[in-house]
Amino acid sequence: MRILHTSDWHLGKQLHNNAMLPEQENALHFLVNVIKEQKPDALLVSGDIFHTTNPSNDAMKLFNDFLIKIYKTTDCNNIIITAGNHDSAQRIEITKKTYKILNIHLIGDSNDIDEQIIEVKDKQDKIIGVVAAVPYLHIRNMNAVPIDGEFRDHKITHIKKSILHHLDVIANKCDELYPNISNKVLMAHLFAKGSQTRENQNNIYLHDLENITADQFPKTFKYVALGHIHIPQIIGQQEHIRYSGSLIQLHISARKEKKIILIVDMNDGKIDDIAPIDMPVFREMHAFKGTLNELTTFISTLKDDNELTTWLTIELTEFHNFDFIQSHIKRLIDHKNIQVSKLGYSSEIKSIRKEFEMDDDSILLVNKDIHEIFGEICKNKGHSVEDTKRLKSTFDELLTLVDEEGKLIKDIPEA
Repeated sequence: MRILHTSDWHLGKQLHNNAMLPEQENALHFLVNVIKEQKPDALLVSGDIFHTTNPSNDAMKLFNDFLIKIYKTTDCNNIIITAGNHDSAQRIEITKKTYKILNIHLIGDSNDIDEQIIEVKDKQDKIIGVVAAVPYLHIRNMNAVPIDGEFRDHKITHIKKSILHHLDVIANKCDELYPNISNKVLMAHLFAKGSQTRENQNNIYLHDLENITADQFPKTFKYVALGHIHIPQIIGQQEHIRYSGSLIQLHISARKEKKIILIVDMNDGKIDDIAPIDMPVFREMHAFKGTLNELTTFISTLKDDNELTTWLTIELTEFHNFDFIQSHIKRLIDHKNIQVSKLGYSSEIKSIRKEFEMDDDSILLVNKDIHEIFGEICKNKGHSVEDTKRLKSTFDELLTLVDEEGKLIKDIPEA
C-alpha cells in the first residue's frame, strides 16, 4: 500500500492582510501532478485544511476544485481528510455524504468511532489497508474532562487521558474488525511531545508543552500521519511517526523552511520506504532589518522575475520622517515585482516610545509631520506650553541645518 501524507494547508490564510491563495493554488496544482506520478493508493490530509472555521468562498472553491481534479484526473482511489483545530468540524460534516459517493472521506466529528475507520482498497476493490482517521479532538467532546473549576494540571491530565483513550479505542476496534489486515495507519491532529516548532503551536488545549509521547501511540498502527506542527519531522526517533509539515511557508519566520510531502510504502505491516518530495517555493518572502542605506543595497539583490510578487518586511534601525521613508522605498521598488508587506521600526527604536511614555505603538511611524511628533514628545515629557514653544523654535533652527535624510548640510553656528 502506498500513501501520500500531507497536512496543514491553511487555505485562505492571509499574511499581513495579503491573500496567500495564489501560492496555495500553485501548491495544490503541484500536488495533483505528484499524485499522477507517484500513484498513491490513498491521499491522507491530517487536518487544518482551512485557516479559519468560516473560510472564504475562494478558499472553499479552491478546496472543492482540487478534490474534483483528483477524482477526475488521477488513479487515487482513496482520499481521506480530517478536520484540524482551525477547521469547522460541523462544516466538514455537512458535505461528507456528498463526497463519500466519490470515495472521498471527510472526517469532522470526533464522536463517531466507526466513521473514523476507513478501508483502503486497490483497483480490484480488495482491502489493502485500514486508516483510523482521527480528527482534532475538541475539548468540548471530551466527556471525561471537567472544563471549569479544576486546577490546570488536573485538566492537562484529563485531556491526555481522553486523547489516549480515544486512540486506544479506535486501535482495538481496527484490530477487532480487520484482524487479517496488517497495513494499519493512524491520522491525528495534535501536539506530540518533543515536536520542534517555530511558531506558537504548543498544546492546542492549554498551551502546555507536556503532551503525549511517541511511545504512547498504539502499536497497532504501523504508520502515524500527524498534523498540526508546520515543520516536517520524526517524533521520538520513531521513523513511522511523522509530521509532514505545512504545504507552503505560512509565515515570514518560516521563509527558509523546506516544505515536503511524504510518500510511504507499506507491505504486510512493515514500512518499505518513506520518501520526502520537496515542495517548490512559490512565493519568495524576505525580512530586512537595518538602515535605509542598507535597505537600498538589499533590495538591489532581490530577484525580479518571480511569477508571484515577492513580499518584503522591513524593520528600520534608524528614525526618519515618515513621508521620506515612504517615498524612498517607493523609488527602490518602483517597476519591481516586490511588495512591502510590513514596515516598522526595530525594538531599539521602539524603546524611544517607551522612554517618552507614548501610548500609541505606531506613533513613530504614522503619517504625521515631524513637528507634530516633536510636540507630542514634549507633551509626554511634561514640558510647559512656554517651554514647548521655546524648544520648538530651537528644533526648527536645527532642521534648517540638515537635509531630509538627517545629514548635516551646514555648520552649527557658535553660541
